[in-house]
Amino acid sequence: MNIEELITDLRARVNPQYYDQPGTESYERQQCVMALESLLARNDVLREENERLRNDAERLDEINAIAQREEGADMHLAHGHIALYPHGVIAPDIRKVIDAARGAK
Repeated sequence: MNIEELITDLRARVNPQYYDQPGTESYERQQCVMALESLLARNDVLREENERLRNDAERLDEINAIAQREEGADMHLAHGHIALYPHGVIAPDIRKVIDAARGAK
């Protein structure tokens, strides 16, 4: 049983007459449903953050590979800009710079 099935099962067992009365089984089930839904939403946020961090790690690995592979490659990072030579990529966002350099292989 996955979490969505558990939430559905718990909801089906909540009696609408008692879900707001502390001490009843329906109240406890409703509290569990709300907690599980909150955790499920937080899990989605963390999954998106994890994907963003994995993409950033790939970008950094790629920029490191470019710097090691290109003899005489010169990287400058100043005032929020990065320039890669010999590719000549200049942009205010390092992610865009790295993505552009990855595409210029």
